[in-house]
Amino acid sequence: MTFPFDPETVTLAQTIRWVEERKRKGIRCPCCGQFSKIYVRKLNSSMARGLITLYHFAMANPNQSSLHIPSIFREKKVCSSNDGALLRHWRLIVSTGGMRADGNKRVGHYRLTTLGVQFARKEASVPSHAILYNEELIGLGGEPTTIRDALGKRFSYDELMSA
Repeated sequence: MTFPFDPETVTLAQTIRWVEERKRKGIRCPCCGQFSKIYVRKLNSSMARGLITLYHFAMANPNQSSLHIPSIFREKKVCSSNDGALLRHWRLIVSTGGMRADGNKRVGHYRLTTLGVQFARKEASVPSHAILYNEELIGLGGEPTTIRDALGKRFSYDELMSA
């Protein structure tokens, strides 16, 4: 779809409104060229398995204040660290901060939250979906889901928790 305004007379407010009206389906911003889209991510079985792995690691290392998700997931051969980091949107994990040498804040260090521990132990539920825009959480939605729901038929909760 082409931009419906004359580039010489369009205001920034008109452009913002035009992008806002189209970001559910996805649209390329006529100002900067960035693709804008709202994504709805489901708390999936891979993420749930990753959370259980983090739970086991945290319980085995109670004095360790930070878990390096990429290292743990690579060692245990579970979900991608990208999927694991998405657990932050449900507030199951929280970043412990830090910065890489290149200045990027994505260092992969997290800790389990109280909700994350409760969810792993089947003591809590969370909404099934995170709604994201520009890599930021704009809301949670869907039915309440438990760790067993999230694992689905792909993984056995009892087997994963007994490991």
